[in-house]
Amino acid sequence: PRSPSPTKRKKKFFSGDERPSFEESDEEDEDMQQVRIKRKCSTALLNMSLNKKMSSQFVEQGGMAALLDLAATCKDEEIVTNCAAALNNLIPYGDYYPPWKLCDLGVVPVIVKLVKSDDARVRHFMALCLC
Repeated sequence: PRSPSPTKRKKKFFSGDERPSFEESDEEDEDMQQVRIKRKCSTALLNMSLNKKMSSQFVEQGGMAALLDLAATCKDEEIVTNCAAALNNLIPYGDYYPPWKLCDLGVVPVIVKLVKSDDARVRHFMALCLC
């Protein structure tokens, strides 16, 4: 016979008033699910920004708008860092599209917001975008 896995969770039984509120946990689960989805999206956008062929079409295909929206609206450290790194990768590709287009998309306000981040990595990426 096998012994139970040490990582296997034991079922927790509650009695009376100890039961957790399912409404609260459902809301938390939904919020965490949204964060996980946004993390995956920011990682995908970062990976796309590393591909030269994709970078050249990033603005036209809506990638920059999605990236800026995530960067401006999310507070999760992983998401913001991924967005900052992707922006840093994409700004030099202004050769593929005119710089005014970046301004029209709203890059400047997002960079200004991210420069104020507490995370040194995010500030570093934004400083590189400005150079």
